Amino acid sequence: MSCLQYQLDTKRAIECAGKVNPMNEVGLTSALALAQKVIELGRSAGAPPLAVVILDARGRVKVSMAEDGVAAAMAPTAIGKANAALMMETDGRTLSISAASNHFALPGLVNLLGPFVPLPGGVPIVSGRGIIGALGVTGDTADNDERFALDALAACGFTDAAAV
Repeated sequence: MSCLQYQLDTKRAIECAGKVNPMNEVGLTSALALAQKVIELGRSAGAPPLAVVILDARGRVKVSMAEDGVAAAMAPTAIGKANAALMMETDGRTLSISAASNHFALPGLVNLLGPFVPLPGGVPIVSGRGIIGALGVTGDTADNDERFALDALAACGFTDAAAV
């Protein structure tokens, strides 16, 4: 199964304008739209309070949102999910499977890459020019976190793409 990565879908450019800025990073407008869409999807599904983080291509926080009532550990977990997806250039589900079969490498990756949470809910954001950022979602089950992330990417005009 290929990585769950996404590229820009120009058909929905109006809905999430400014996806990629000249520095080849996810734009602030689309980062805000993605985070808000994740929260909206969580609310409509009756999920517990969610934390959402969008990282730019350099791994810096572009947008961070945490709903009222979210547990204190959720925001750092969302950063870790997004960071793992960005640094390893693959989705959290693939990383969790890899980490389960090669658990001795995980402490080294955490020391090397910083916050690193290899669980579903972290996905890279890819345009035709490569990885432009990553989305991390946490607060519900890992499967639901991943579903909210993927559905938000699709709703904001990002579509399935081949691995970089």
